[in-house]
Amino acid sequence: MGTFVFEALDRPGMEARRLQARDLHRAYIRNTPTGMRCVLGGPLRERADGPMHGTLLVFEADNADDVRTFMANDPYQLADLFEMVTVWEWSLGLGHIVVG
Repeated sequence: MGTFVFEALDRPGMEARRLQARDLHRAYIRNTPTGMRCVLGGPLRERADGPMHGTLLVFEADNADDVRTFMANDPYQLADLFEMVTVWEWSLGLGHIVVG
């Protein structure tokens, strides 16, 4: 099991489409397949009160391809929201993840 970061940036002008798909997206990432879980996640913004313009999710999974396969069916992906998508293998170097 490894840790992977899913990073995606929205296409310009997609705020309405993002908001339209948001509830479905949030439900989707809470229902990961066996052997995978999303441990952290949230929208990317330029400032706290600014519009959402991307997504960052941290997964525990067997490999990056499993994350890519799962996220290919995410409602944001199906809505063609993203301009750029990257999945990184990641090692926590500072702090800790609290699940509760």
